[in-house]
Amino acid sequence: HGDLFDRHTTINRRKLREKKQIIFDFKHLNLRSEQGLMGHFVNTFSYGEGELKDGDVLIIHGMDLMTETVCEFLRVRLRQLHQRGVKVVLLYEEADILLGSEKKYKQHNKWFEQANVRLTNPMTNSSVSRYSEILRVGLPESVKQGMSGADRHVYLLNRSQNREAILFNWDIVL
Repeated sequence: HGDLFDRHTTINRRKLREKKQIIFDFKHLNLRSEQGLMGHFVNTFSYGEGELKDGDVLIIHGMDLMTETVCEFLRVRLRQLHQRGVKVVLLYEEADILLGSEKKYKQHNKWFEQANVRLTNPMTNSSVSRYSEILRVGLPESVKQGMSGADRHVYLLNRSQNREAILFNWDIVL
């Protein structure tokens, strides 16, 4: 991966600080190499986390792609960011990883359980059961049916502080 890592990078920190939003897009790296993707993610995260402060929001899309070693790295870093007042949003494509019962998914389960807000899309019946198990909450039958139905645009929004939840259908698909 010399073409990825053996390069000099010049970053204008002042210009980055002036921006309201910074996006690092690594989707092309996933096609080449998992190690290359993880290496770039960790390098970029390590660079960017030092700039984050109270009130900032960090969004990581693709948490289900992270290896166990990167999850261990993030476990410590995300706790530190939380202590500094940074809000963290973790996005998953695969509910089976987020809610998986295997030991390797335990950290994902913990992040899910500790989240202030959870927004989930439809999932399998077993994932709905696991959702209920991880959060230690009983779901009404209508919610279980809605979450495991065939409609791909049904979502469950859940707040941990007061156990409020709403099941809704996203009528407008962009």
